[in-house]
Amino acid sequence: MVLLDLMLEKPDAGFTVAYQLRRQPDLQQVPILLVTAAARDTGFRFNLDSPEDRRWIKVDRILNKPLTRNDLLARVAEAISGPE
Repeated sequence: MVLLDLMLEKPDAGFTVAYQLRRQPDLQQVPILLVTAAARDTGFRFNLDSPEDRRWIKVDRILNKPLTRNDLLARVAEAISGPE
């Protein structure tokens, strides 16, 4: 599992890292959780249910900050356990 922040050295670097990870055949099934405050700070929203957004967002889940410890642990547990 990869826990990745959206804003690394550039505001959208997390998307680039996720895209590069997904291009690696042995990493394509590894869950990627993206953590961001962008929705709160900018109003920009990501919709993983949207086919248009799904084409360029290569993560399994987006977690919006602030995030409690328990919520983070629950999302990590879900990602690790996979689909039921």
